[in-house]
Amino acid sequence: MRIAQALSPKLAGDGGRGSTPGKTPRERTPRTPRTNGLPAAVEHVVGEFVKLAEPLYEERQRFLNALHTSEGDAVVRAHVGNLKLLFAATSAQAACRPGGKQYLESADFERIIGRVHEFGAHDFALSFSAGMCLHVDEVKSTRWQQMSFVEFLHSASYAAWITAGKASVPFVPHLGRFLGSLTAGRPTAMLETWKKEG
Repeated sequence: MRIAQALSPKLAGDGGRGSTPGKTPRERTPRTPRTNGLPAAVEHVVGEFVKLAEPLYEERQRFLNALHTSEGDAVVRAHVGNLKLLFAATSAQAACRPGGKQYLESADFERIIGRVHEFGAHDFALSFSAGMCLHVDEVKSTRWQQMSFVEFLHSASYAAWITAGKASVPFVPHLGRFLGSLTAGRPTAMLETWKKEG
């Protein structure tokens, strides 16, 4: 305390004894004004996320505008039968796991798409989330990690959108080839067997 008083001329008043009459030591100590910077920090971070999300939102709108046309609808309808069987078989496998349900999980979606197309983790995540119709109550549970058949169709179509963009080809014709490739090859025989049994 004496060293601090000797070094500080403000505290050295009253004949060098370092005490100011009527003021406590806490009042003599200069303090940094307290301001709550948290709201400003949150606003800044959210603003940066919004800047990142705006191009993705515009991209998603372009995709929906291209998919929800009569041509896009016809292409998806042509493949719905086989995709339903593929979805049922894959979601049934998920239901056999502990805690599994008749929904498609992200790992199963990756397996379906990754079997015939090379995708990076980022593209898988974008495709999976593109089909999910999230509500506030869903983000509080694991339900948002599982997709219904309609959500699966949207996600698979968005995966086709990504590959069409990378190949610089028109979306709707590519969508038909992409959806057909998911059920083509080895699983086709299984799908035909399921049709006969169903």
